[in-house]
Parts: sequence; structure tokens; C-alpha cells
Amino acid sequence: MGCASASGERTNVPERLADLLKRHVRYVPSEERVRNMRYQFLSALAGTEAEAASAEADHAALLLHDFLTEQRPDNTTTAHASDWYRFCTTVFDCETPGPTACRGAWKYWRRRR
Repeated sequence: MGCASASGERTNVPERLADLLKRHVRYVPSEERVRNMRYQFLSALAGTEAEAASAEADHAALLLHDFLTEQRPDNTTTAHASDWYRFCTTVFDCETPGPTACRGAWKYWRRRR
């Protein structure tokens, strides 16, 4: 059972999401930490694993970055860091420096420009 996209085409997003959660998350999907996790991060992790497997790599690195520009509102940085923190603690069971850790570096970089 799929969902319909904006164009009316059937998608298998619910099935893909259920598979990603089953493979990478040890918490039940109804938990708030899982419900609020960004699908894009899970998709990026699956793509990283697939590419590493196809290249027969011994290691893979998932790198996510947040573009910081003068045109972007400052308040999105904290929200994005919170999303990443939630993902890391839910999927990898490890903590990042925290939702506001990167703000200092950004403020420093802006001052130097």
C-alpha cells in the first residue's frame, strides 16, 4: 500500500520508511524521538551504505553539512542541529556536541568577514 505523490502517482514511501526504521532504529516507530526524526537523514544513511557495498568498501562516511549564508535566518541553525542530534542519538546511540555547538563557529566566521 503506497501513498500518492502530488502528481497522483503511487509511491512506496511508507514501505521504504518502515524498512529503514527496522534496519537502523532500535526504538519503536511510535516513540516521539523516532516520529520526529528526519527521513532525509535515514535516506542519506541508506544511500551511503549502498554505495559503500557496491564499491566493496571496508568503511563509509556519512557527511551532512548545513550551508550557512547571510541570507538564511539564524534560527534554522539550531533547529537543524537539533534534528542531527535527534538522529545521532536515535540511530547511532551517541551524542553530538549538542544543538547549539556550531553557533559559536558561525558567529566567529561572520565577524571575521
